[in-house]
Amino acid sequence: MTGAHDVPDEPLAPKVSTYRLPRFNSRRLTPNGSFGDYDRLPRTASMFPEPRQLTTDDLVSADALLGDDVFTMNATLSTVIENALGRPMPGLEVRFRNLELSAEVPQLKSGRLEVPTLWTNAQHALGRLCLSKAKRPTVEKKILRGVTGVFKPGRITLVLGQPGSGKSSLMKVLANRFHMAKNISLDGDIEYNGKERSMVLDMLPRDVAYVNQIDGHYPRMTVQETFEFAHRCCAGKELEPWVVDALKSSSPEREELALKVMTAHHKFTPDLMVKKLGLDNCKHTIVGNAMLRGVSGGERKRVTTGEMLVS
Repeated sequence: MTGAHDVPDEPLAPKVSTYRLPRFNSRRLTPNGSFGDYDRLPRTASMFPEPRQLTTDDLVSADALLGDDVFTMNATLSTVIENALGRPMPGLEVRFRNLELSAEVPQLKSGRLEVPTLWTNAQHALGRLCLSKAKRPTVEKKILRGVTGVFKPGRITLVLGQPGSGKSSLMKVLANRFHMAKNISLDGDIEYNGKERSMVLDMLPRDVAYVNQIDGHYPRMTVQETFEFAHRCCAGKELEPWVVDALKSSSPEREELALKVMTAHHKFTPDLMVKKLGLDNCKHTIVGNAMLRGVSGGERKRVTTGEMLVS
């Protein structure tokens, strides 16, 4: 998080919307066209591996496409696609200024806590029935107070705060997952690559994913089936037409290679995600839940993360 004076107001407007392109390159450009702090880091081979030459045999399976490691695959695929696009793959920068989130909640008669019993629940129900036609006194509860910050593309940002300080609420608001009601008010500015939140609400599910603290899955589906189900429901069987059209700005050879690469990646996305998240040893195990034994808690959280990424 940064202060309001630390967030510059430079224009952020990418020329091409490629929000549905695969997430390959970890060296995402900032909206002004530079690599930011990455230029001041020592570029070792482990950070930015060299891309490899792809052959037809590399596109027949997930193992062949993955090759030696994930980082080499990402560097290879991003290079092929960027050559076809004629520009670097853009990242997504999220800025928020003076974010205020509050809720009108019923005012309690007493501030003391009480253990819920049958008698106290009956009293509360009777009280709500008697006050249903009258205006109940409310008090404003502040959830977020003047929060300002920026999430840069290609970086991992750690948000720290005490329990109940509004960390989850902030993440849900930025991902458009916060349930808005009549008693909740949201003020402040939120921008995604310079575009206001109201202008990109339809695209946010494709740009931003929120991993809930509670892992909700179909417990009797295996890890592999969960990824395949999410991928088929949200991504479809084939590439979207506009993705294919975006590749037509280059030479026919580069366009053909990029189309083959993206088609193969799209086809093997569930298998690649299993390998990326280290779930290969339990991909045929049911996910399970509190009542049905399945994968471990850490593996289930990775399944939740992977489900968001494949969709």
